[in-house]
Amino acid sequence: FGSGWDTNPFNAANSGPLTTPGEVYTDPFAREIFRRYLRYVVARWGYSPNLLAWELWNESDLAEQPPTIDPVVDWHREMARLLHELDPNDHLVTTSTSAFAMTFEAGLGNGPIPEYPLVYEPVWQLPEIDFVQLHSYQVHSLGLMFPVADTIFQLVDRMAQYGKPVLLAEAGVDIQGLEENREADPEGEGFHDLLWAGAFSGAFGSGMAWWWDLVVDPEDWYFHFTPLARLTEGVPFARKPFESHRGLPVYAPDQEVVAHVLSGRTTLLAWVRNAAHEYYTPDRSLVEGAVFAPPLAVDGRWVGEWIDPWSGATLGVVDVQAEGPHRPPELAVPSFSRDVALRLDHVDE
Repeated sequence: FGSGWDTNPFNAANSGPLTTPGEVYTDPFAREIFRRYLRYVVARWGYSPNLLAWELWNESDLAEQPPTIDPVVDWHREMARLLHELDPNDHLVTTSTSAFAMTFEAGLGNGPIPEYPLVYEPVWQLPEIDFVQLHSYQVHSLGLMFPVADTIFQLVDRMAQYGKPVLLAEAGVDIQGLEENREADPEGEGFHDLLWAGAFSGAFGSGMAWWWDLVVDPEDWYFHFTPLARLTEGVPFARKPFESHRGLPVYAPDQEVVAHVLSGRTTLLAWVRNAAHEYYTPDRSLVEGAVFAPPLAVDGRWVGEWIDPWSGATLGVVDVQAEGPHRPPELAVPSFSRDVALRLDHVDE
Protein backbone atom coordinates (compact mmCIF):
# COMPACT_ATOMS: atom_id res chain seq x y z
CA PHE A 1 0.00 0.00 0.00
CA GLY A 2 3.06 2.16 -0.38
CA SER A 3 5.97 1.52 -2.76
CA GLY A 4 4.54 -1.89 -3.73
CA TRP A 5 1.18 -0.59 -4.88
CA ASP A 6 1.80 -1.33 -8.56
CA THR A 7 1.88 -5.09 -7.89
CA ASN A 8 -0.63 -5.16 -5.03
CA PRO A 9 -3.61 -7.46 -5.72
CA PHE A 10 -5.88 -4.87 -4.08
CA ASN A 11 -5.02 -2.43 -6.89
CA ALA A 12 -7.85 -2.02 -9.42
CA ALA A 13 -5.20 -2.15 -12.16
CA ASN A 14 -4.61 -5.76 -11.04
CA SER A 15 -8.37 -6.52 -10.88
CA GLY A 16 -8.52 -5.57 -7.18
CA PRO A 17 -11.20 -3.53 -5.40
CA LEU A 18 -9.25 -0.30 -4.71
CA THR A 19 -8.51 2.71 -6.89
CA THR A 20 -6.01 4.18 -4.40
CA PRO A 21 -4.03 2.57 -1.55
CA GLY A 22 -5.59 4.76 1.14
CA GLU A 23 -9.00 3.22 0.45
CA VAL A 24 -7.88 0.06 2.26
CA TYR A 25 -8.91 1.73 5.51
CA THR A 26 -12.42 2.65 4.34
CA ASP A 27 -13.57 0.35 1.54
CA PRO A 28 -16.14 -2.16 2.95
CA PHE A 29 -15.02 -5.01 0.71
CA ALA A 30 -11.33 -4.49 1.55
CA ARG A 31 -12.16 -4.51 5.23
CA GLU A 32 -14.18 -7.69 4.85
CA ILE A 33 -11.24 -9.38 3.11
CA PHE A 34 -9.02 -8.41 6.00
CA ARG A 35 -11.54 -9.71 8.56
CA ARG A 36 -11.52 -13.06 6.76
CA TYR A 37 -7.75 -13.02 6.74
CA LEU A 38 -7.68 -12.47 10.52
CA ARG A 39 -10.04 -15.40 11.07
CA TYR A 40 -7.70 -17.63 9.07
CA VAL A 41 -4.57 -16.39 10.86
CA VAL A 42 -6.06 -16.99 14.32
CA ALA A 43 -7.33 -20.43 13.32
CA ARG A 44 -3.90 -21.34 11.92
CA TRP A 45 -1.52 -19.93 14.53
CA GLY A 46 -3.58 -18.84 17.52
CA TYR A 47 -2.84 -22.09 19.36
CA SER A 48 0.85 -21.28 19.81
CA PRO A 49 2.34 -20.11 23.13
CA ASN A 50 5.42 -19.01 21.14
CA LEU A 51 3.42 -16.21 19.54
CA LEU A 52 4.00 -12.93 21.37
CA ALA A 53 1.39 -10.81 19.65
CA TRP A 54 -0.63 -10.05 16.54
CA GLU A 55 0.78 -7.04 14.67
CA LEU A 56 -2.02 -5.56 12.58
CA TRP A 57 0.27 -3.57 10.30
CA ASN A 58 4.01 -3.16 9.87
CA GLU A 59 4.67 0.61 9.70
CA SER A 60 1.16 1.62 8.82
CA ASP A 61 2.22 5.23 8.39
CA LEU A 62 4.25 4.32 5.28
CA ALA A 63 1.09 3.32 3.45
CA GLU A 64 -0.81 6.06 1.64
CA GLN A 65 -2.83 7.79 4.34
CA PRO A 66 -6.41 9.09 4.18
CA PRO A 67 -6.95 12.86 4.49
CA THR A 68 -7.47 12.48 8.27
CA ILE A 69 -6.35 9.93 10.84
CA ASP A 70 -9.94 9.00 11.74
CA PRO A 71 -10.35 6.11 9.23
CA VAL A 72 -7.01 4.67 10.34
CA VAL A 73 -8.11 4.77 13.97
CA ASP A 74 -11.46 3.20 13.13
CA TRP A 75 -9.78 0.44 11.11
CA HIS A 76 -7.38 -0.41 13.94
CA ARG A 77 -10.18 -0.35 16.49
CA GLU A 78 -12.31 -2.78 14.48
CA MET A 79 -9.53 -5.19 13.58
CA ALA A 80 -7.94 -5.24 17.03
CA ARG A 81 -11.34 -5.82 18.62
CA LEU A 82 -12.00 -8.69 16.22
CA LEU A 83 -8.69 -10.33 17.10
CA HIS A 84 -9.51 -10.14 20.79
CA GLU A 85 -12.87 -11.77 20.06
CA LEU A 86 -11.46 -14.51 17.84
CA ASP A 87 -8.34 -15.54 19.75
CA PRO A 88 -9.14 -18.14 22.44
CA ASN A 89 -5.66 -17.72 23.93
CA ASP A 90 -5.74 -13.94 24.32
CA HIS A 91 -2.53 -13.07 22.53
CA LEU A 92 -1.61 -9.41 22.67
CA VAL A 93 -2.55 -7.08 19.81
CA THR A 94 -0.44 -4.20 18.49
CA THR A 95 0.52 -2.28 15.34
CA SER A 96 3.56 -0.26 14.31
CA THR A 97 4.75 2.94 12.67
CA SER A 98 8.10 4.04 11.29
CA ALA A 99 8.67 7.14 13.50
CA PHE A 100 11.76 8.06 11.46
CA ALA A 101 11.40 11.77 12.05
CA MET A 102 11.21 11.38 15.82
CA THR A 103 14.47 9.40 15.87
CA PHE A 104 16.21 12.16 13.93
CA GLU A 105 14.79 14.88 16.19
CA ALA A 106 15.93 13.02 19.30
CA GLY A 107 19.37 12.28 17.93
CA LEU A 108 19.94 15.84 16.73
CA GLY A 109 18.77 17.29 20.06
CA ASN A 110 15.93 19.21 18.45
CA GLY A 111 13.41 18.12 21.15
CA PRO A 112 11.68 18.35 23.43
CA ILE A 113 10.96 14.72 22.60
CA PRO A 114 8.46 14.28 25.50
CA GLU A 115 6.21 16.71 23.61
CA TYR A 116 6.90 15.38 20.13
CA PRO A 117 3.59 15.26 18.19
CA LEU A 118 2.64 11.83 16.88
CA VAL A 119 -0.04 11.55 14.19
CA TYR A 120 -0.79 7.99 15.35
CA GLU A 121 -1.40 9.01 18.96
CA PRO A 122 -5.15 8.19 18.73
CA VAL A 123 -4.24 4.69 17.55
CA TRP A 124 -1.88 4.10 20.48
CA GLN A 125 -4.56 5.33 22.85
CA LEU A 126 -7.07 2.69 21.73
CA PRO A 127 -7.85 0.25 24.56
CA GLU A 128 -7.84 -2.55 22.00
CA ILE A 129 -4.10 -1.95 21.35
CA ASP A 130 -2.25 -3.74 24.14
CA PHE A 131 1.27 -2.37 23.74
CA VAL A 132 3.15 0.31 21.82
CA GLN A 133 5.91 -0.40 19.33
CA LEU A 134 8.90 1.77 18.54
CA HIS A 135 10.98 1.52 15.36
CA SER A 136 14.21 3.49 15.39
CA TYR A 137 16.90 3.64 12.71
CA GLN A 138 19.93 5.76 12.18
CA VAL A 139 21.22 6.39 8.66
CA HIS A 140 24.98 6.13 8.91
CA SER A 141 25.33 6.22 5.11
CA LEU A 142 23.89 9.76 5.14
CA GLY A 143 25.84 10.91 8.19
CA LEU A 144 22.86 10.68 10.54
CA MET A 145 24.51 9.06 13.58
CA PHE A 146 23.37 9.55 17.17
CA PRO A 147 24.38 8.35 20.64
CA VAL A 148 22.59 5.02 20.79
CA ALA A 149 21.54 4.72 24.43
CA ASP A 150 20.57 8.36 24.98
CA THR A 151 18.46 8.41 21.80
CA ILE A 152 16.66 5.14 22.59
CA PHE A 153 15.94 6.27 26.15
CA GLN A 154 14.28 9.46 24.91
CA LEU A 155 12.16 7.63 22.36
CA VAL A 156 10.99 4.92 24.77
CA ASP A 157 10.01 7.59 27.31
CA ARG A 158 7.91 9.33 24.65
CA MET A 159 6.08 6.15 23.69
CA ALA A 160 5.57 5.16 27.34
CA GLN A 161 3.34 8.18 27.84
CA TYR A 162 0.36 6.09 26.74
CA GLY A 163 0.57 4.02 29.90
CA LYS A 164 1.25 0.81 27.99
CA PRO A 165 4.31 -1.44 27.66
CA VAL A 166 6.74 -0.39 24.92
CA LEU A 167 8.73 -2.71 22.66
CA LEU A 168 11.74 -1.55 20.64
CA ALA A 169 10.63 -3.83 17.84
CA GLU A 170 12.95 -2.58 15.08
CA ALA A 171 16.29 -0.84 15.42
CA GLY A 172 19.48 -0.45 13.45
CA VAL A 173 22.43 1.77 12.66
CA ASP A 174 21.31 2.08 9.04
CA ILE A 175 17.92 1.66 7.44
CA GLN A 176 19.47 0.13 4.36
CA GLY A 177 20.94 -3.34 3.79
CA LEU A 178 24.01 -5.47 4.37
CA GLU A 179 26.74 -3.32 2.85
CA GLU A 180 25.55 -0.13 4.55
CA ASN A 181 25.30 -1.84 7.95
CA ARG A 182 28.61 -3.64 7.52
CA GLU A 183 30.35 -0.37 6.65
CA ALA A 184 28.67 1.50 9.50
CA ASP A 185 29.17 -1.14 12.17
CA PRO A 186 31.88 -3.64 11.22
CA GLU A 187 32.39 -4.88 14.78
CA GLY A 188 28.70 -5.01 15.71
CA GLU A 189 29.16 -2.35 18.38
CA GLY A 190 26.08 -0.38 17.37
CA PHE A 191 24.06 -3.60 17.23
CA HIS A 192 25.36 -4.48 20.70
CA ASP A 193 24.37 -1.10 22.15
CA LEU A 194 20.90 -1.26 20.60
CA LEU A 195 20.30 -4.59 22.35
CA TRP A 196 21.44 -3.31 25.72
CA ALA A 197 19.85 0.14 25.42
CA GLY A 198 16.50 -1.50 24.71
CA ALA A 199 16.81 -3.71 27.77
CA PHE A 200 17.73 -0.79 30.06
CA SER A 201 15.29 1.72 28.55
CA GLY A 202 12.26 0.45 30.44
CA ALA A 203 10.92 -1.32 27.34
CA PHE A 204 9.81 -4.92 27.82
CA GLY A 205 12.61 -6.47 25.80
CA SER A 206 15.96 -5.78 24.22
CA GLY A 207 16.28 -3.81 21.03
CA MET A 208 15.26 -6.02 18.10
CA ALA A 209 17.14 -6.04 14.80
CA TRP A 210 15.38 -6.05 11.43
CA TRP A 211 18.37 -7.26 9.40
CA TRP A 212 18.40 -10.90 10.52
CA ASP A 213 18.89 -12.37 7.06
CA LEU A 214 21.28 -9.75 5.68
CA VAL A 215 23.38 -8.86 8.75
CA VAL A 216 22.89 -10.89 11.94
CA ASP A 217 23.01 -14.34 10.36
CA PRO A 218 25.82 -13.87 7.79
CA GLU A 219 27.90 -11.94 10.33
CA ASP A 220 27.15 -14.60 13.01
CA TRP A 221 26.23 -12.01 15.62
CA TYR A 222 24.18 -14.44 17.71
CA PHE A 223 26.83 -14.38 20.43
CA HIS A 224 25.66 -10.88 21.36
CA PHE A 225 22.46 -12.28 22.87
CA THR A 226 24.06 -14.71 25.33
CA PRO A 227 25.46 -12.19 27.85
CA LEU A 228 22.22 -10.21 28.06
CA ALA A 229 20.19 -13.41 28.41
CA ARG A 230 22.53 -14.55 31.18
CA LEU A 231 22.28 -11.22 33.01
CA THR A 232 18.48 -11.26 33.01
CA GLU A 233 17.82 -14.99 33.44
CA GLY A 234 14.96 -15.62 35.84
CA VAL A 235 14.35 -11.92 36.59
CA PRO A 236 10.60 -11.53 37.32
CA PHE A 237 10.07 -8.40 35.21
CA ALA A 238 6.35 -9.12 34.75
CA ARG A 239 5.67 -9.53 38.48
CA LYS A 240 7.89 -7.02 40.24
CA PRO A 241 8.48 -3.32 39.56
CA PHE A 242 11.87 -1.91 38.69
CA GLU A 243 13.02 1.68 39.05
CA SER A 244 15.12 3.06 36.24
CA HIS A 245 18.27 5.07 36.96
CA ARG A 246 20.02 6.37 33.87
CA GLY A 247 23.40 7.94 33.51
CA LEU A 248 24.50 7.50 37.12
CA PRO A 249 28.05 8.78 37.51
CA VAL A 250 30.70 6.13 38.10
CA TYR A 251 34.03 7.23 39.52
CA ALA A 252 36.89 6.55 37.12
CA PRO A 253 40.30 8.24 37.34
CA ASP A 254 40.75 9.13 33.67
CA GLN A 255 37.45 8.56 31.82
CA GLU A 256 33.78 9.48 31.98
CA VAL A 257 31.86 6.38 32.97
CA VAL A 258 28.11 6.11 33.49
CA ALA A 259 25.76 3.38 34.71
CA HIS A 260 22.23 2.63 33.55
CA VAL A 261 20.40 0.70 36.25
CA LEU A 262 17.19 -1.25 36.75
CA SER A 263 16.66 -1.50 40.50
CA GLY A 264 14.11 -3.79 42.12
CA ARG A 265 13.60 -4.92 45.69
CA THR A 266 15.23 -8.28 45.07
CA THR A 267 17.36 -7.74 41.93
CA LEU A 268 19.55 -4.96 40.57
CA LEU A 269 20.87 -4.90 37.00
CA ALA A 270 23.45 -2.39 35.82
CA TRP A 271 25.03 -1.60 32.47
CA VAL A 272 28.24 0.38 33.06
CA ARG A 273 29.63 2.17 30.00
CA ASN A 274 32.54 4.24 28.89
CA ALA A 275 30.50 7.34 27.98
CA ALA A 276 32.94 8.27 25.22
CA HIS A 277 32.32 5.07 23.28
CA GLU A 278 29.86 5.05 20.37
CA TYR A 279 29.92 2.72 17.40
CA TYR A 280 30.77 5.62 15.06
CA THR A 281 33.49 7.04 17.36
CA PRO A 282 34.75 3.95 19.16
CA ASP A 283 36.82 4.29 22.32
CA ARG A 284 38.07 0.82 23.20
CA SER A 285 40.61 1.99 25.76
CA LEU A 286 40.81 0.07 29.03
CA VAL A 287 38.86 1.55 31.94
CA GLU A 288 40.66 0.79 35.20
CA GLY A 289 40.12 1.73 38.82
CA ALA A 290 36.42 2.59 38.48
CA VAL A 291 34.14 2.51 41.53
CA PHE A 292 30.35 2.15 41.38
CA ALA A 293 27.82 2.71 44.19
CA PRO A 294 24.67 0.78 43.13
CA PRO A 295 21.30 2.20 44.30
CA LEU A 296 20.13 -0.88 46.20
CA ALA A 297 16.45 -0.76 47.14
CA VAL A 298 16.57 -2.52 50.51
CA ASP A 299 19.06 -3.16 53.30
CA GLY A 300 20.74 -6.49 53.79
CA ARG A 301 23.01 -8.84 51.94
CA TRP A 302 23.31 -8.73 48.15
CA VAL A 303 25.29 -11.21 46.08
CA GLY A 304 26.02 -11.37 42.37
CA GLU A 305 28.62 -11.01 39.67
CA TRP A 306 30.18 -8.77 37.08
CA ILE A 307 29.57 -10.05 33.54
CA ASP A 308 31.39 -9.31 30.31
CA PRO A 309 28.63 -8.04 27.92
CA TRP A 310 30.57 -9.39 24.93
CA SER A 311 31.43 -12.93 26.02
CA GLY A 312 29.11 -13.58 28.96
CA ALA A 313 32.10 -14.54 31.12
CA THR A 314 32.13 -13.82 34.85
CA LEU A 315 34.63 -11.06 35.60
CA GLY A 316 34.19 -11.06 39.37
CA VAL A 317 31.85 -12.01 42.18
CA VAL A 318 30.20 -9.60 44.62
CA ASP A 319 28.98 -10.12 48.19
CA VAL A 320 28.06 -6.87 49.94
CA GLN A 321 25.96 -5.52 52.77
CA ALA A 322 23.59 -2.60 52.13
CA GLU A 323 22.97 -0.34 55.13
CA GLY A 324 20.45 2.15 53.78
CA PRO A 325 19.62 4.15 50.65
CA HIS A 326 21.96 6.98 51.61
CA ARG A 327 24.92 4.67 52.19
CA PRO A 328 25.20 2.44 49.12
CA PRO A 329 28.19 0.11 49.11
CA GLU A 330 31.06 1.07 46.85
CA LEU A 331 32.03 -1.67 44.43
CA ALA A 332 35.32 -1.96 42.60
CA VAL A 333 34.52 -2.28 38.89
CA PRO A 334 36.67 -4.84 37.08
CA SER A 335 38.82 -3.44 34.30
CA PHE A 336 36.83 -3.30 31.07
CA SER A 337 36.74 -1.96 27.53
CA ARG A 338 33.54 -0.31 26.24
CA ASP A 339 31.13 -1.70 28.85
CA VAL A 340 30.54 -4.15 31.66
CA ALA A 341 27.41 -5.49 33.39
CA LEU A 342 26.45 -6.20 36.99
CA ARG A 343 23.72 -8.32 38.55
CA LEU A 344 22.98 -8.35 42.27
CA ASP A 345 20.30 -10.40 44.04
CA HIS A 346 19.06 -9.82 47.58
CA VAL A 347 19.60 -12.69 50.01
CA ASP A 348 16.98 -13.38 52.68
CA GLU A 349 18.72 -14.26 55.93
